[in-house]
Amino acid sequence: MTNSQPPFHLEQNHCWFEIVNPSTSGATDAEVYVSIVGLNPKTNDNCYVDFNTGSLVDASSVFAQSGCSQSLEALKTAAAAIPAKSFHPLKLITDAKGNQNLSIYCPPIKSARIYFAVYDNMPASTANSGPSASKGENLMFDKIEFDTSTVGSYNINSTSVDFYGLSYTLSVVPTGGSSAVEVGYTKGRAEVIAALQAVPATTPATSDFGNTDIFKQTIVSNSDNIQRVLAPKNMALTDWGKPSSPYTNAQRASHFLDDYVSKHCYLPGRTFSFYSKLYPSNQTVYYGEVDTAGENIKLYTDAARTQAYSPCPTLPKPTNAFGNPNFGASPSQFHNVNGANDTIDWGFLLMGNSAGTGAGANWGSDPLAIAIMVSICRGVMHLDDGTSSWIDSSKYYQGGRYTRETNGTTKDNGASAAVTSPEYPVYFYSKVLHEKGFDGKAYALSYDDVYGSNPSVYFDEGTTLTVNLNSLHKVAPSS
Repeated sequence: MTNSQPPFHLEQNHCWFEIVNPSTSGATDAEVYVSIVGLNPKTNDNCYVDFNTGSLVDASSVFAQSGCSQSLEALKTAAAAIPAKSFHPLKLITDAKGNQNLSIYCPPIKSARIYFAVYDNMPASTANSGPSASKGENLMFDKIEFDTSTVGSYNINSTSVDFYGLSYTLSVVPTGGSSAVEVGYTKGRAEVIAALQAVPATTPATSDFGNTDIFKQTIVSNSDNIQRVLAPKNMALTDWGKPSSPYTNAQRASHFLDDYVSKHCYLPGRTFSFYSKLYPSNQTVYYGEVDTAGENIKLYTDAARTQAYSPCPTLPKPTNAFGNPNFGASPSQFHNVNGANDTIDWGFLLMGNSAGTGAGANWGSDPLAIAIMVSICRGVMHLDDGTSSWIDSSKYYQGGRYTRETNGTTKDNGASAAVTSPEYPVYFYSKVLHEKGFDGKAYALSYDDVYGSNPSVYFDEGTTLTVNLNSLHKVAPSS
């Protein structure tokens, strides 16, 4: 029998995606759409994977729905029509329970994402970004990040760094491993969203600092359903609304960590020790000291604090007076991380984990600065024994439970300690997703890979990556 399918050849750096949509997921194969987009590693152009040919299609502006995004049902139908024993980018794999799962070939691709949409097809958009997550988009969807462009560094991670939409797990045999590891969310979508909604109120409720009301503003819904929950750093200025005081919610988000930073992290004369972002592969201990004005941290490579760390000897206090920058008068300052101290949106720099220039330089690029930045977000940077407390995930997002004694040791005040005070704010978006993530791992901050709290997996060429869409709970379009 002649194989009428187009010629197909495996490329170096390829992988396979096995897509499992169990009958209990909440959506049928006809209601689940998939696309793979990214950059062509040969041209650096936007591209998408043509499922029927196993090749990359360059798309410098937008991609067509019909070419890029297809339903699982349509792809399974196409795979079923392929002659037996023929080599093709689409396959059907029968699992131990007799279910036929779809397997999709993916050629080498850079800065890639695989998107899943439920109930409706994905709209046309730029090929390396997919649908918008903002409040203007009613589609329910989620994404997985991966890269197979560099030999020896193929990697994938389940990500909620921009938003949480669906519950799924990834099963991957890692480089050097003999059995698969699992990452993602085994908890159902309804349970995760309920936890993201059930954020306790801050006392006092009118506080400009550490106000947990910002998390209630991140829920994206139409008239009937919740589509996703945004990370605060992914909110557009208009997503925060505009009450009588210009952009109060946006201001509270930008100043969420200010009280904690000023009163507990940048204490005049404070000294502490910690590891860099590169721990545990690099177990060098570094040392910090806050100047007498409480405005800068000085970094050192020795315990006597005589050898200044280079290239980042100091880090300025990442706070502004409340209301500054003034987003009402200067909307362009929203998410700004460059320039003079009084124009930097320090809250976005910390919670968006972005590098800047001027006073904002180094935070998103230097391994020591990144470790300090993420530890602020996790609520442990105020603890002086950073080589133990900063790397202990059980201490993350605990509010005022863990405090510093006068001798620099860490005190456990017990589980009943307040977790919603302005001085010890809890970044609930990350807290919840780490609690619900498999083995406590999640990508809820851009640098959640600091100290190993992230769900990234490195794998070998030719690996099959299994995506289990275990909880979709389809959301109908707004009526």
